[in-house]
Amino acid sequence: RDVESGGDSLHATGFAFDVRRDYASGAQATAFQYMLDRLQSLNLIAWVRDPDVIHITASSEAGELVQ
Repeated sequence: RDVESGGDSLHATGFAFDVRRDYASGAQATAFQYMLDRLQSLNLIAWVRDPDVIHITASSEAGELVQ
């Protein structure tokens, strides 16, 4: 369970993961977050920025690309 939200954690499904916000430079952070925005605009992921990590959840539509 996700203690913060009181619900089941998406991490337990295998469709979500966290990336630590520890970048080599500001340019790297900008490039990474630009790519996240691009993937989100294609409805392949959803993401949220927290102080220490970025939470990323894969969309069900992303599975179509695997085939």
